[in-house]
Amino acid sequence: MHKNKKPEAILAFIFAAFCTSQWAAALAHQSDAAQSLQAKFDQTHMPWRGADAAYSVPFKDGQIQKSLWLFGDTFIDPRCKGRTDAAFIHNTLAIDTPGQTNPRIMAFSKAATAPFADRPDGSFFWPGDGICINDRFYVFLHRVVGDKSQPEPFAFKMVADEIAVFDLASAKAAIESGKPIAAHYIDLHNDASKILMGTALYRDKDFAYVFARRSSKDASNRGSTLSRIALSNLQKSRSLTLADFEWWGGNDWTVDADKAAVIIADGPSEMSVGTLRGRKGFYALYVPDMAAGGVKALYVRHADKRIQGPYAKPICLTDLAADHPDSFCYSAKLHPEYAADDGVAIVTYCINPTDQKRLITDDTTYRPRVRSFCLR
Repeated sequence: MHKNKKPEAILAFIFAAFCTSQWAAALAHQSDAAQSLQAKFDQTHMPWRGADAAYSVPFKDGQIQKSLWLFGDTFIDPRCKGRTDAAFIHNTLAIDTPGQTNPRIMAFSKAATAPFADRPDGSFFWPGDGICINDRFYVFLHRVVGDKSQPEPFAFKMVADEIAVFDLASAKAAIESGKPIAAHYIDLHNDASKILMGTALYRDKDFAYVFARRSSKDASNRGSTLSRIALSNLQKSRSLTLADFEWWGGNDWTVDADKAAVIIADGPSEMSVGTLRGRKGFYALYVPDMAAGGVKALYVRHADKRIQGPYAKPICLTDLAADHPDSFCYSAKLHPEYAADDGVAIVTYCINPTDQKRLITDDTTYRPRVRSFCLR
């Protein structure tokens, strides 16, 4: 019946049908909150000209609910004209007030200097997720080096992970002045090419839950694992290793990272895990790991009771291959602090044009794209 159709066309049709069948559980709708957040990212009057990653860390500035945004590779043009002559730095910050609709309320990094400064050895930082505890931020950072043995745009290697600890005043100063952020760095001394820490974070009143991406040639041993550390231990520690975390082993917690169970098999190096207003359980949001043969789609999984799962089969929120056929899509994140209604998931992801010339000439690309979905 399909003898005249190319195999990839047939697969695309099947995948689209799969996504359509999921709408009973996840209804797409562009909420006012999503449109307001998109307007903040789409501003073109400022030096910040687009970035990826886009983790948000909710915190309170006095009595005001705010969010610290963590971006990865970023275009910065002090002339505020575009990307043609812009600097390209490895991380930037922004501070925003959810609920404020004025786009200019979101304060982005202004200078062509990475707040988490490059190391003298040439390595640099990409941000993982973060949390705020008693007015101090704890942000996981991936230390990265260039690797010319790998094809572009993957010519890099994750070396190790560190935790940057700093306060709000330091974050504001880095945004305004362009000077490196005043932080204490905790080097975990791990091999990030094998276990990448801080791909997603969640905190309750007692623990910080740290998701990690395990890389392995063995597919059954590859994917997202989960560790935890008591907030009190995280606050008082000046040095940490993987042995200071407890790891979910499938039935119980263990101090042996090698015994950690894979709880999301297609979990990538960037994702979000959190709760939604008016809904029970935990939601994991991500674009499946492309390096492991993942599909180009936005997925959500739900765990009824515990953050360690078990997580249900993924629900496809949208087919990114159809939405953005000419772009590489990744870096999906969940931002619960922006949702004003029960069950609404405010989501961002990055689109990176496959045509690298367009990346420079089209200033509307390579900015977080905001979507909202209503989840059961």
